[in-house]
Amino acid sequence: MDFDLSVFLKKYWVVVLECALVAMAVAFVVALLITPRYEASVRMYVMPRQDALASGVAVNPKSVYAETQRDVILGNDVIEATVKKLQLDTTPAPAGFMQGIRKALFDALAFVRHGFIARPPAFEQAVSNVRAAASTRVLEDSNIVEIQVAWSDPVVAATVAKELADQYIKVSQEQAVAEAQTALDGIGENVRQAEDTLGAASAALVDFKTSRGLSADENTDQLPAKDRSRGVVLEKRVAAAESSLIYWNDEELTVKAGLLTKQDRIRLLGNASSPSYPAGPDRLLYALVGLLAGVLVGLIVALVLDFRNRTVFTVDDVESVVGEAIPAVSVGE
Repeated sequence: MDFDLSVFLKKYWVVVLECALVAMAVAFVVALLITPRYEASVRMYVMPRQDALASGVAVNPKSVYAETQRDVILGNDVIEATVKKLQLDTTPAPAGFMQGIRKALFDALAFVRHGFIARPPAFEQAVSNVRAAASTRVLEDSNIVEIQVAWSDPVVAATVAKELADQYIKVSQEQAVAEAQTALDGIGENVRQAEDTLGAASAALVDFKTSRGLSADENTDQLPAKDRSRGVVLEKRVAAAESSLIYWNDEELTVKAGLLTKQDRIRLLGNASSPSYPAGPDRLLYALVGLLAGVLVGLIVALVLDFRNRTVFTVDDVESVVGEAIPAVSVGE
């Protein structure tokens, strides 16, 4: 029996339509049950650190260094500080009908697999919620990092986005101060060693001059050749110690000046504002996807029904089943 699409659709269009409408209705109801998601964002300008450029971390300073900071922004230090500051462990987490169903399914699965349901402490759960709700992206060919937060409450979404940015700046500044202090401690030790070396070299030169009948301010050029060479060696030691002390003092000033730059290398580009409309779910999109899925399911059901239908309607159908031609019969005979 040949397949005729027009006959097929004429015969089963009601089945396809019913499946499409039911699937569209189900998808739309699911979209209604999903808690609306509000997205808030805040942008920051992140200037590459000079030590990162010097070490080759930021070969392309336009965005490479900013990319490396994405993990820092969503790191434990920043998120935990945000949760503590906003007391999110006492704030209801994003919830809704579908979230409740998912949570119940996970709890049931955990009970079946392990025989008990373990719930994390409120603080750890809040940290997990913020990490799941937050994301970052770097604007193309720039040092601008955008923090995005999706939450069921638009005010909370904007507050969390702003606080993540503030805590990232604070953590970065604290890290810069700690690094600078470590460097200053090492430089301070070198300065003390240079001062001790200079003091010892200067004392040795003064003692030498005094033993040769010269004052501390007099030059050793007037001494005999043998003593003069010894004096030149001592003077060079003093000059080298002075140069070393000057170098380490300059390094100390450089680190202190660089610390001011590091603390000001991140700037907020405006504040996060509470969104007026939810970013999702898109109910029309859900309904459209449900409609298309319903049409597909309806066609499959119709094909199954047509395949199982053995009813013959025409002479051609009878001949196809019997396998022989049916002789023509005259009504008048």
